[in-house]
Amino acid sequence: MTNQLVFFDNQSVSEILQHIEIRVKSFLKLRGVDSSVNILLSGGDTPIKVYNGFDGFDIDWSRIHFWLADERCVPIDDEMRSEFVIKKAIGQSIINKSTFHGYGSGNALDMAMNYENNLLGVKIFDLAILGIGEDGHTASLFPGNELGLEAGSGFVFPVYNSPKPPSGRVTLTMNKINESEHVMFLLSGEKKREILKKVINGENLPASKVRGKQTTSIFYFSNQ
Repeated sequence: MTNQLVFFDNQSVSEILQHIEIRVKSFLKLRGVDSSVNILLSGGDTPIKVYNGFDGFDIDWSRIHFWLADERCVPIDDEMRSEFVIKKAIGQSIINKSTFHGYGSGNALDMAMNYENNLLGVKIFDLAILGIGEDGHTASLFPGNELGLEAGSGFVFPVYNSPKPPSGRVTLTMNKINESEHVMFLLSGEKKREILKKVINGENLPASKVRGKQTTSIFYFSNQ
């Protein structure tokens, strides 16, 4: 890994939003007016709280491309879909201005293949915003399922035996997630304290294996 994990304790939503806005503005300035910025998003209670604040950003949303770290294999209009929850949190105004890349519909294999094709032109994600489950999973990369964690496992992986319902999912592989320049993990609540310690200590968990090319940070919300 090329960088160390940095931990920020007792953060507030406003602090993390400020951090994200500064990062995105710097990407836009660095890329130039004719280029776009790719942001990878995951679901989860804490990231969703942060997405609710995106409407306060003063940026050109037309240059932003949103991608999803994983998705549940349920009907496309199902409220369990990450796409539904994330779009609702971000808000329709931003969704209309930006470009949002969902997984589409179908079975896990079809959805994975379609998304892999969509990602062929994306060399990096400028920023990845991820959560960590109480078991140490991130996206839909769960402990005990090594296929999506292996080197050379492609971009997108179908999951048929998720320990959390629904069992069918699609997820970016560890290879693709680690093509992010900057990674931000967002966690909250006392229940996450134990897994937080394990990830910081580098225990053999999916979340412990995520590293951005430039920075990897954990932001913990103690009272949210």
